Amino acid sequence: MGEDVVAPPNRRGFPEEGKGVGLSRHFGTVRIGLADQLGTNDVDILVDRSIIMKTQLASILAFVALAALILSTPAPASAQSAKAKTARCKITSADGRYTGPCTFTPDGKGSFSVTPVGRKRLTGQTTMISVYIVGPGEAEVSGLTTDGINSRWGAAVRSKKDRACWLGSDFSVCAT
Repeated sequence: MGEDVVAPPNRRGFPEEGKGVGLSRHFGTVRIGLADQLGTNDVDILVDRSIIMKTQLASILAFVALAALILSTPAPASAQSAKAKTARCKITSADGRYTGPCTFTPDGKGSFSVTPVGRKRLTGQTTMISVYIVGPGEAEVSGLTTDGINSRWGAAVRSKKDRACWLGSDFSVCAT
């Protein structure tokens, strides 16, 4: 079967640069592909052509067009401001200490993660530390190891002296 494409396809069969909607027919099925502006949220819909009537196909294409519009809509300013930035970290744990630059990535509602800049580890085998806010002034802290293990460090409270610091029973995480 031939291939119909709404926009010129890239190497993955999606329109140019992975943006928009692509439609192709192959081996008795209709493949409808969507990708967001970054090409990261791909959606494929496979439909058996034998059960599609023209009106059903029109409905599906309308749905795909709406989905493409939603995927291409820029994120709200609040989500855009949640991008990673360089901060100064001070980490203490049973595995050691780290004071220096780190990449600070907000996760929403005050939660965040930090990774080292210019090196692989923050302390010991820990490559990333995540602080998850669970309540006002309360958080759960975990560390991701070089082996990919997400280890729970424990509960932490926000420091009254330095609001950028979270204090646990045997660790502290500060990012300013």
